[in-house]
Amino acid sequence: TASMAALTATPFDPIYGANKAAVVGLVRGLGSLHEQEGVRVNALCPSFADTAILGEMKGELEASGFPILEVEDVVKAFMAILDGDGVGEAWFVVPGRESGPFKFRGVPGPR
Repeated sequence: TASMAALTATPFDPIYGANKAAVVGLVRGLGSLHEQEGVRVNALCPSFADTAILGEMKGELEASGFPILEVEDVVKAFMAILDGDGVGEAWFVVPGRESGPFKFRGVPGPR
C-alpha cells in the first residue's frame, strides 16, 4: 500500500510523501522485473480513508471540507487490481472518481 501522497506533493508531511513515492518507484520497477515469473506487483494509493489511523486529523479534514474515503472504496479498488492483469501500476483511490492506474508521463529521452 502506498498513498496519494506518493503521486502528489505533500507539504504537510514531506517525509511521508517521499517514503510513499519510494514505494511507488519500487513497485514500478519490480512489476516488470517479475512479470515473466507470473508475479504481479502493483500499488494501491488511497487518499485519506475513514480508519482509526486518521485520529484527530479526521475532525480537521471534515472541518476543512476535505472528502474522506469510505473503506469500501479502497477495498473495491484493491479487488480491481487483483482482477486485472497489470504490473507495476499505482492505482489512485480518491473520493468521487473511478479508481484506476495513474498514468505517468513518459520520461524524456535524449534527442
